[in-house]
Amino acid sequence: MKKFFITILCAILMGSIFAFYMFQNMEPSIAKTVDNNTVTAFQVGVYSNYDNANTATKQYKSSLIYHDENYYRIFIALYHDESIIKLMQDYFHDTDVYLKEIPVPEEFLTVLSKYESLIKSSNIDDYDEVNQSVLNEFERIRK
Repeated sequence: MKKFFITILCAILMGSIFAFYMFQNMEPSIAKTVDNNTVTAFQVGVYSNYDNANTATKQYKSSLIYHDENYYRIFIALYHDESIIKLMQDYFHDTDVYLKEIPVPEEFLTVLSKYESLIKSSNIDDYDEVNQSVLNEFERIRK
């Protein structure tokens, strides 16, 4: 009986140590999932100098030059909602677009949700105007 009790006690102790170790390793990945302040940027170009990027923006109805590290990226839309991202992919089907995840402030996600509701109820003819408004809000909040 004493051996049985010691065996159970050792099994509980080893299980607790293993569970504690696993919990410690999983905690950072859970935090990343909960804190998802990213949007999908519809990128149409990357340039090493501003003048070239600025010239390239003229061919798009809505655009924003986003500077990060050593590059100037041209974005034509920014969205968070998966259904809107799919809608915009269909809208830009004839444009060579690269989807890029970028971090954004929480304030922008709040503003963006209103524009996403608007675009769901908008006519396709209004998409460029809504996209430009979203890009302007992003630029305003980012500064």
